[in-house]
Amino acid sequence: MIDLATAREQLRSHNLGDLFVDVLGWCAPHTVVEAITPLNQRCMPIAQRDRQVGLQTVWQVILAENTCFTSTLRSQLYTAICAHEKVLNPLPELASKNLPLLIIVAAEKTRSLWCSSLYESALYVVSQPMAVWDYRLRRLATGGGLFLAYEPKQESSNRFERLLTQLSESVNGIEDITHKRTYAALTLRRLMLIQQIQQKGWLDGDTWYLQSRFSTFLQRGERFFFKTCLQPLFQSLSLPEIERPIALEPKVGKVPYIGGLFSTHQLEATYSSISIEDAALEEGLGWLSEQASTNELNPWLDGAIGHWLARSVGGTSLGVTLSREVGDRALDILIQQRLDQTPTSTFYKTSAQATELYAQNSKAQTLNDQLFNADTHLCRQLIQEILPALRVLDPACGSGCLLVTFHRRLTEIFSILTGYVQQNQDAQLKIWRSGLVEMPEGTHNSRYTQNFVQTIQQRILNNVLYGVDCSDDAVESARLYLAMHLVETAVDPAEIEPLIDLDFNLISGNALIGYITVDEERFDQINRAGAETAFQGDLLQPLVADSYQMVLREKNIALEHYQSRTAMLADVHNVPGYARASLLKEEILVLDQKAQNKLDKLLLNYMSQQLGIRYRSTQLADITRYRLLTQQDIESLHPFHFGYHFNTIIKHGGFDLVACNPPVGPLRPTVAKFIQQFPTLTQRENISEKTFRTSKPALSRANSEVAATWMSYRDRYAYAADYFQRSELYAYQQSDIGRKTRSQLAQERLFVERCLRLLNSDGLGVVLVPTDSFKDPKAASLYRRLQASKWFGEFEYGAGTSKKLVIVWSKDR
Repeated sequence: MIDLATAREQLRSHNLGDLFVDVLGWCAPHTVVEAITPLNQRCMPIAQRDRQVGLQTVWQVILAENTCFTSTLRSQLYTAICAHEKVLNPLPELASKNLPLLIIVAAEKTRSLWCSSLYESALYVVSQPMAVWDYRLRRLATGGGLFLAYEPKQESSNRFERLLTQLSESVNGIEDITHKRTYAALTLRRLMLIQQIQQKGWLDGDTWYLQSRFSTFLQRGERFFFKTCLQPLFQSLSLPEIERPIALEPKVGKVPYIGGLFSTHQLEATYSSISIEDAALEEGLGWLSEQASTNELNPWLDGAIGHWLARSVGGTSLGVTLSREVGDRALDILIQQRLDQTPTSTFYKTSAQATELYAQNSKAQTLNDQLFNADTHLCRQLIQEILPALRVLDPACGSGCLLVTFHRRLTEIFSILTGYVQQNQDAQLKIWRSGLVEMPEGTHNSRYTQNFVQTIQQRILNNVLYGVDCSDDAVESARLYLAMHLVETAVDPAEIEPLIDLDFNLISGNALIGYITVDEERFDQINRAGAETAFQGDLLQPLVADSYQMVLREKNIALEHYQSRTAMLADVHNVPGYARASLLKEEILVLDQKAQNKLDKLLLNYMSQQLGIRYRSTQLADITRYRLLTQQDIESLHPFHFGYHFNTIIKHGGFDLVACNPPVGPLRPTVAKFIQQFPTLTQRENISEKTFRTSKPALSRANSEVAATWMSYRDRYAYAADYFQRSELYAYQQSDIGRKTRSQLAQERLFVERCLRLLNSDGLGVVLVPTDSFKDPKAASLYRRLQASKWFGEFEYGAGTSKKLVIVWSKDR
């Protein structure tokens, strides 16, 4: 723990030597380190600390009066300091992990740029809300750096996996193995959030609420902690205090109203007698205690939480460092483009060409460089025009790693701009600030500034960030991950009551299949279909353009009211805001299901009649049977219709930034995926990757249920592959080297083309793919299209098996 009040004051006054030595616990510089004066700027060492592999020094430069700050000046100062310290290469990943920290302070001491490498920096502006910098100061005090970083140890990952397995095996009342695992992961994620909330003292005033109650429970010799304590707690957290059954309060105590994350889950509605054994919960609570003691459940302080959430849904985390480097730079480049600049890539390689790449772009201006010199005009551009209009999508969001990165960076940019608004007297900017939260002039009261950060975060989550993933579990995890950032920056439980609901921003579905736009002309053509499809035409008889537009209008109005919490409607109808919001949510969900059913029927007609796709049923005999596709076949693909769910954005041209780390590899059925998708069946029949054979002779000898399930699983890939090969939405998947085959379809390249079509005319696409993905001749057509865009770049990150190629392009040719 550090004295944050003193740290804030030292930072605000830019008394940085005392900040590092007296508050953050660094050492005073060694006497052998002297000041240097590159470019007539006096660079002073102000603090040092020993790290695992060497010494790190903090240098301060207070710019001389009338010095014009530029990116060239920044890079020359940093290079000079690196040369003085004999750092051979000042590029991250290529040099020592103990690169010097250079702090460039404006002559008037109203702002400072903290440079941790040649072009990676953080900007502080006096009078900005301190939430982001509070966490930076705490990391610097505990041996960390300016930015979140986390490298999971194998031992820790293994322990988490064992814990999740133990919880899963201890779930009673559910037979299906997949459902047991899902419910165990859901419970663990809920406990992570509860641990975070209790550390703020918001659960009956006890900062160790869960552990204290479990200890008391054991001392009384009781059993079934899940039913006795956890289920009542979940119910209480899901309901406003006025609606909680009276019998709950003696059991639970005073707790805040969190809302949807603790509402009755589909599994809880399906299985009415779920319980979890006490021994597994004891292990889980012990693990939570350890994470809390090292701040690993704080999403602003440590990147571990992102890793655990990804593991909880069976995925692998992109990594907090990689996601930050990719996400921050993608967002910054986009904003720079909107500022009518010509950004030079601020991505950097970890390959041997990195030094040459930087040498060619030594004058590259980062967004932080521009913000360091921000004037009223720039602030107005960003606040009034650019930032409110941004729409960012991750169509393979998983547990939310990239979305969280965008959320953090946008929160920081808004905080920086608020600092400038506080410093100047521009009337328009002050109106904007007061519209968010009224802050008295010159105030440094944490209550006001923290409320501002809460408001900004909620606006970003409601209006800027969108995500899709085929896994319901992953989407739930991503919603929780983003919500945890709000919990951590809140200073009072009332600020998060109820916690933001992201059900209509982060949605589950197959982002590769479904309508981006709905062609109204096709609606008119459906009734003129031939006799062969008359039965399908009849199903679509009620679906006309007007009815579709009506559903959209109803949904958008309800959604707008829902996201604004409908305070005015609540007053008019004498209905509490939370109750009105709940009713609106149900109304929206009904509309969504109605539209989904009709659009799936339209997709059935499109695939069956326009693309000529039929269901090819695999038979053990050497005969392939064909039949027409059915509605159930379409539903099994879980189509996601962007044109409906994100109608307003698509109507205005598409998203400004589409970025993802998609699943990779050929689109084909595999035994590994089959076992993962049908664990109950495969475990019951003792099927493993080594023992299961998919040849027809082997299947004929297998259990009939297993054989039938495998063939159905395989057949679904067949007609999905036909869709990708025949649809005009995937025209760039065509090969230049001859006849197409299904093996040519790579999942990551399908996502690249999908991202391309979801962008608006001047949008930016960013996708992480395997390094050899676009070396494949089958990818030539798509690769040429990306290269033809106005801005194109590709950069390598990582090493070994984790090596990734980042492809960046703009929509406009």
